[in-house]
Amino acid sequence: MEQDLRNALRRTVVALREQLVASTEEQLESTFGILPQDGRVLPMEDVPPLTESSELRRRRKEILQEIEHEQHHTTGSGADTSALETFILKAAFTQLNRLAALKVLEGRDLVPKCLSEGDNSSGFRLFRQVETSVGQGEGDGGYRAFLELLFDDCASEVWSCPALTDTYPLGSSKEVSYGGPAGAVSVRVQGAAGGTGEERA
Repeated sequence: MEQDLRNALRRTVVALREQLVASTEEQLESTFGILPQDGRVLPMEDVPPLTESSELRRRRKEILQEIEHEQHHTTGSGADTSALETFILKAAFTQLNRLAALKVLEGRDLVPKCLSEGDNSSGFRLFRQVETSVGQGEGDGGYRAFLELLFDDCASEVWSCPALTDTYPLGSSKEVSYGGPAGAVSVRVQGAAGGTGEERA
């Protein structure tokens, strides 16, 4: 890859990461009542979205459990805030990686068109025709739910392939193929530190 292209890609990734971090912080505060500034957790009754949705209350519980898990691995003063910052960064990175993976699959016609044209993508329009109840009352019309279902579908395909979840010695590799609703994919699994198989396109 040429240096100019590499630099452009790096700038794009950094910009996307910053946007996702800001979006994660905004959602934590406005939707889940978790304040990024100091880690305070607002009472459930003071956060209107939580009082109206059992699903959001369930998600908040999971988020707080993840933050608590991070706290167990953080020491020193400001451990609570540091744990929250770590959670936010991990959440943003996870979302960025998922979107990048989905974009690659879309480019190879392994999933319906879902990102290139946003909520006007042909895959989302078809989804709305089939799943008419999903996203009712949501500002995005269910587009986020659609992407989350695609994430889950792709993840289940990858982890249902034993060759990708087996362990291989560090430095070894093996060519594997697997298929599913998204289509057939061939990848080389490279042995990684700790012996965990790592998927490489």
